[in-house]
Amino acid sequence: MIEFINTNLDNREPAAYSNWVVNGGGSGHHKRPFDTDRVRQLRDDCQAKGVPFFFRQIDKAQDIPADLMVREFPDYSLEQIAA
Repeated sequence: MIEFINTNLDNREPAAYSNWVVNGGGSGHHKRPFDTDRVRQLRDDCQAKGVPFFFRQIDKAQDIPADLMVREFPDYSLEQIAA
């Protein structure tokens, strides 16, 4: 799993080397600006590579746009979880 708190990914493709990508903006007094277009690119990259994508939040004050309300989880068997 890879979790990106902001969207500055330095041109990396996290979906190329992960089994799950979790993304979301920060909250609090020192939160950084959040680029929803970059999240859409990340979501699309994950979809193209078959990697589950989970979007947490923009921040605590903004609603998540409908197209970013993505809550995907990796598929694990009970044997994999128990190992």
